[in-house]
Amino acid sequence: MNISQDNQTFEDISCQESFNYNLCIVPGVVTKVTLKDLHPFTTYYFRVFAVYKIGQSEASEVVKATTGEEVPSAPPSNVTGRSKSSTSIFVQWDQVPVADQNGVILSYTVTYIAFTGGSSQTKTVTAPANQTTLISLNEYTNYSITVFASTSKGGGNQSTPIVVITDEDSKFMIAGFFLLFSCLVFHLACVLCRQYRQCGRCLQGKAMIIMSYQVILLY
Repeated sequence: MNISQDNQTFEDISCQESFNYNLCIVPGVVTKVTLKDLHPFTTYYFRVFAVYKIGQSEASEVVKATTGEEVPSAPPSNVTGRSKSSTSIFVQWDQVPVADQNGVILSYTVTYIAFTGGSSQTKTVTAPANQTTLISLNEYTNYSITVFASTSKGGGNQSTPIVVITDEDSKFMIAGFFLLFSCLVFHLACVLCRQYRQCGRCLQGKAMIIMSYQVILLY
């Protein structure tokens, strides 16, 4: 028996019933064999011929068959992530290399856990989508994130973990921006003001208002 993956170049193949380790040669009374060492989810072409003492017959017509699926033998590639807010992270990845898919990729599972402790959480994304946003996370916290792909036979290997930190609470950023903007405005007012003493008293009163406003923002 010969085998081919392109229906052009055929080569010898081993089978369990053969008395030759490198070939599929069986007694003339045997009419079926089991081939081994094949790749998952791959189409193969076969042809059979009879062997006599003086040679061999012409090959049979070519037939084809496809092996079954297995779990992916590699994880998704190029997994990346970035913080979207103080409580969310955007995660993106590329597909599993074609040679390692071993079937139809049905879904991707994103696993994430905070460095501060707690149990890991997962989010499943239906293929062919290759991105998702993790929500309801802790503020200003490092998260370890991995992704694995699944076929009908189950999940494959997880990707190498990446670490992404969520943003700080936005109210602190707002307070800081307001303070900076106010300082710039008051500085410009001082430059334009001719009565520096009066301007100073005015700024002192407004500064107290700013501080009170910041306290409200923080609480």
